Amino acid sequence: MEAAAAKILLVVNDPARKAHCLEFLTDYIASIHIVDSLREAVVLASEEAHCGILVDVVLMVRAPTVIKAHLEDMLCGLPSAILNIDLKKGVIQLLPRSSYVLGCRSIGRFMAVCAGFRPQIIFPRTRKAVHFNVLLDFCPEMNNPDRTVCINISTGGCFLFNTRDDIGVESTIWIRLFGLDHDLPIEGVVVWKREWGTATAIPGIGVKFKDVPVELKTKLSRLILPDLF
Repeated sequence: MEAAAAKILLVVNDPARKAHCLEFLTDYIASIHIVDSLREAVVLASEEAHCGILVDVVLMVRAPTVIKAHLEDMLCGLPSAILNIDLKKGVIQLLPRSSYVLGCRSIGRFMAVCAGFRPQIIFPRTRKAVHFNVLLDFCPEMNNPDRTVCINISTGGCFLFNTRDDIGVESTIWIRLFGLDHDLPIEGVVVWKREWGTATAIPGIGVKFKDVPVELKTKLSRLILPDLF
């Protein structure tokens, strides 16, 4: 069985620059998904799995600050590079952006990395202050849960108000969030803790989610990035 072609997200909006990019990419076995804006790229990357992303440097220079912040999650999560396109000389300079392609200075080497990369959906890691009511327990059955509240949340985790002494870093917990139309408990691990009385700030725990369903991450993406959707 033939391997599926690497799915590449190409972000360029100038027709001449777009045509020049495609001339370089036609020599490689890949599925090229072209979008005209960084906004479209961020939204698409959170909805469909890709193996890599190429972005025209012109769009990076002109991008609004809010878009650049969300773009960083996408560029770090996939093999990614910025394209410096010189139409007069007929060349494209590749500027690697993620750790997956360090040292890749040619389209060929970049595409080789993408061909071996498992396609991934990239959800934003940006945190948003949202105060969901939360039930917290040590087991998924949630027989004796604590009532608490979420202070902020991302697609990968959240910060919960908590003052319990028996919950520490590396504790496995289960939480149920109210307000997202998702009734199933979510497994998480505590990655940091702020003890009560140690700072003039809300005491609580930083929780990293484990095995969050894609549909829930999609809901969180739309909650965190309402300006993009």
